[in-house]
Amino acid sequence: MASPRLETFCCPNRDVATEFVVTFQPVLFGALSLGSAALSLLFAILQILPKRKGYRRLQYPLPRPASSSRILFIISICDILGCTELFAKLRDTGRIALQRQEELRLTEKGRST
Repeated sequence: MASPRLETFCCPNRDVATEFVVTFQPVLFGALSLGSAALSLLFAILQILPKRKGYRRLQYPLPRPASSSRILFIISICDILGCTELFAKLRDTGRIALQRQEELRLTEKGRST
């Protein structure tokens, strides 16, 4: 079923949401995605680093970690994998965009000569 907002794409009176979609800026979107992934990766790595323990006077065996800490560890690993996948995808997208710009430049250069 068609969206009632679809008709606003062809009409001259555009609202704010339609204008935002029409003026999409992929470079800005890529930069924001990359920054967000970098922060998420940093905090996920900080999450899985060993915690600083206080000095223990008595040498008791260390208790087994709770299941909640294991779940947080697994979630952090999944977050790290997702961020690295996003970095790879943005790198490939950037490479494709540069190739397209180079092809356009060469076709424009060929037309002018």
